[in-house]
Amino acid sequence: MPLSRLSLCHAQFKEAGVDLAFCGHIHAYERTTPVFLEKKMPMGTAPVYIVQGASGNREGNKGGWPDDDASIPDWSASRHTEIGYALMTVEKHTITWRFYNSETREMLDEHVMRR
Repeated sequence: MPLSRLSLCHAQFKEAGVDLAFCGHIHAYERTTPVFLEKKMPMGTAPVYIVQGASGNREGNKGGWPDDDASIPDWSASRHTEIGYALMTVEKHTITWRFYNSETREMLDEHVMRR
């Protein structure tokens, strides 16, 4: 997505008070810290983004991303290339998100949001 479109989405999400945004299709998993225009923000001031594209990776392109740790931005809280699935639990004041490795069932990431 061109940066101008991405910037527009970030601005609209932030203005609307979006806490959590979900995306897919990259064939990997990533969760960010709260981020606005590629800058790490304090919790509650910008959305956390979750890309859950690690399920059903028929293309077989598991592994190898990112190429080097130096390219990982500080707002990237968790990245995985293992084929996996996620479970989300929603309660009155809490959302809990957990990402698991499909093969081993090991929990690879957990994020809890409270309001």
